[in-house]
Amino acid sequence: QVTGVQTCALPISRVMVGFTADDKVTLYVNGTECGYNGSWSTGTLVDVTDKIVAGDNVLAYDAINDTNGYAGLLSKV
Repeated sequence: QVTGVQTCALPISRVMVGFTADDKVTLYVNGTECGYNGSWSTGTLVDVTDKIVAGDNVLAYDAINDTNGYAGLLSKV
C-alpha cells in the first residue's frame, strides 16, 4: 500500500487522478474508495473533486501484483 499527502487551498475547480499498476490497484482519497484499475496496460482517470478538502488530503493506493516478479504503480494528480 502506498500513501501520499497533498495539500491544497480551496476553492479548486477540478481534481483528476490518473493511475495504473501492475497488476491491479484501488485508489482511496481521504479514506473513500474512488477508483479501480484491473489492467496494467491501460490507465484509469477519476474525477475526485468532491472528495477534496481544504488543507491536507490523503491519496492511498492498494496495489496487488498477481505474479512473482517486478511490479509498479504510476499516478498523476
